[in-house]
Amino acid sequence: ESGAEAVLAAWISEHREELAVTLGELDGKVELGVRVHYDARGGVSERTPVARGREYFQSQLAKRREAADRQVRLDAEANRIVEGLGLLVHSIRLNTPNGVAQADGDDCGRELLSVSLLVDREGVGGVGSFLDSVTDAGYRVRFTGPWPPYSFAGSLRVSERM
Repeated sequence: ESGAEAVLAAWISEHREELAVTLGELDGKVELGVRVHYDARGGVSERTPVARGREYFQSQLAKRREAADRQVRLDAEANRIVEGLGLLVHSIRLNTPNGVAQADGDDCGRELLSVSLLVDREGVGGVGSFLDSVTDAGYRVRFTGPWPPYSFAGSLRVSERM
C-alpha cells in the first residue's frame, strides 16, 4: 500500500459509520434537476406614448404596483410547485433562480424556480406527471436527470492528515 492509499483507508475506517448512513439514505435514489420559467414579457403590448408630468408619475406608480402584484403571484406559484413536488420526493434543494431573461427560440422567459430533487428511482415518472401539470398551467419546465444524487451526498470533513 502506498502512503496515499494508507491515508485513504484510515480515513474511510474513521468515517465508516457516517459513510454507511449517507450511502444507506441514498440507496435506490436519484437526483433530478428542475427549472421552471415564466413569460418575462408579462403581456407587454405595443409602445405607448411617453407621458409627462403627473401622468408620468402615475404611470410609473401603476407599473410598480403591477410588478409587485405579479411578483406576489409568481412567488405563490413557486411555493405551490415546491409543495406539490414535496409530496413526491424525499428531499428538495432550492437553487438560486437565474433572474436573467433567456431567449429560447421565439420564447423569452425568466427562471421562476430552480430545484434539485432526491427521489426514488421508481418515482421519476410521478415527478414528470406533476411537471406536466405545471407546463399545462403555462410555464416552461426544464427537467433533467436522473443523475447520481451528488447534491444530496453531503460533505465529510477531510482529516488534517490528507
